[in-house]
This record gives sequence, C-alpha cells and structure tokens, in this order.
Amino acid sequence: MQVASMNRAYYQLLRLACNLTDMRCVLDGSLHLRREKSEVTVFFRDLFERAVPLCRAAGITLTYSCSARPFAAWMDRPRLERAVWNLLSNAIKFTPKGGSIRMELLHEGKSLRFMLSDSGCGLDT
Repeated sequence: MQVASMNRAYYQLLRLACNLTDMRCVLDGSLHLRREKSEVTVFFRDLFERAVPLCRAAGITLTYSCSARPFAAWMDRPRLERAVWNLLSNAIKFTPKGGSIRMELLHEGKSLRFMLSDSGCGLDT
C-alpha cells in the first residue's frame, strides 16, 4: 500500500514538473509545437484502447464512441496525448468503483470535438 502511494505521488510530481516547464516556455515564448499530420480518429481510438486496462483495474467502465469519419489534422501528438491523459487520469481518480467514463469524438462540420464525461461527483460551480 505504501509503495502504491509513493508511486502515485511520484507521478503527480512528475506531471506537475512537466506542466511547470511548459508554462515557463509559454511565458518566455520558447514553446515550440512539433506538428505532424495524423489521423485523428485513429489517435483517439488508440488512446482509448490503452486506457481500457487502467479503467478495468480501477473497477470503472470505459466506453468510446466516434461519429467522425477519418480525419487528418496537424497536431503536436505528445502534447495532445498528455492533455487527454490528464483528463482521463482525473476522471479515473474521481470516478467511484462501479462508475463509468465515456469518451466521444464527434464530427461537426469541418471540425471534430472530443468530449470526456464520467459518473464522478464533479465540481461545485
């Protein structure tokens, strides 16, 4: 149990350090995006498939739906992947065992919309 807590704390600190480094680069103008043309629907499907075992281990159901047709776009894959994993990890952390998380990729005109929802308690607004 103690090792799991230490491991979780380690990854939280690592994520914080990466986010602070990115923020410094944004503020000083040195942030460079590594754009590459990628198939967006495949990118999100692959993320979903990698997240399924994590959700299963946490006792959470993860579903994915994609109404988008194949769609190529220029993106910084590592940064986008990290952003989606941040959203997913928060959803996993705050969704109780037996709960569910839903990922959706929707086609809207000439763009796509990614949505993530969960059955956790949410934030007070």
